[in-house]
Amino acid sequence: MQYVRRLDRSLLDAEDFDAVNLVDNETAWVVAVGVPPGWVRPFPHVHDSDQLYWIIEGELTVVLDGIEHVAGPSSLVCIPARVVHKNRNDGAVPELHLDLLVPAPNRFKPGSTPASEGDRGPGTGWVRALADATYESSHVPGFELAPLASAASGCSSILVNAAIVAPESPGTSWHIHPFDQLYWVLQGTLHVEVADQVHDVEPDHLVVLPAGVPHRNWNPGPGLERHLAFSVPAPTDRPFDTAVSWEVGAPIA
Repeated sequence: MQYVRRLDRSLLDAEDFDAVNLVDNETAWVVAVGVPPGWVRPFPHVHDSDQLYWIIEGELTVVLDGIEHVAGPSSLVCIPARVVHKNRNDGAVPELHLDLLVPAPNRFKPGSTPASEGDRGPGTGWVRALADATYESSHVPGFELAPLASAASGCSSILVNAAIVAPESPGTSWHIHPFDQLYWVLQGTLHVEVADQVHDVEPDHLVVLPAGVPHRNWNPGPGLERHLAFSVPAPTDRPFDTAVSWEVGAPIA
């Protein structure tokens, strides 16, 4: 299992709309998408899954149920299922974003359904800048969380939190989840131990933690570490974490 996936930007065609696959499993489909300047998707469409964009760089103009939004760097676009939408890049530079479909669509059916310009969905789509997030202390010292997306904000299939981890924080102890979890590192280094693997994860990397796999993480420093945590499917029961004891033993003869 490849628990850490690097976004290799060189794989994207800078002259055309292009995508690189990062995760494709039962709970989520995640791709990195590059959008060249002037690119327009003129046809509105809908998905049966919730869709989220995390804008890495550049700006994307997103029309959600007839309302136009400009999503800049470090902002989250929430497109709940059946919201009519279309996108374009009005800027002078390429735009790059993560695109998540939750739950993952059926690969034997079209991923989207065309809509007409006048069609309207539930009107629940939105754009939110990370700079507007409010952080609160968690049960781990030096570990702060800010909710970005949840069922309460219209995305019923996924929970998205922004995290700040101080270098003096002890980090999380060994634990498991009944849901898949993805970390997208924004700043600094996140030390992740997952099953029998150890990784120091930097920006442009996605950590994939399947349900039931023991893991722990902390910030080795020297500065703050920031990441996004995507939980799929969205957990409904607390506590989210179940503590476990874990160690790697000697090889079995």
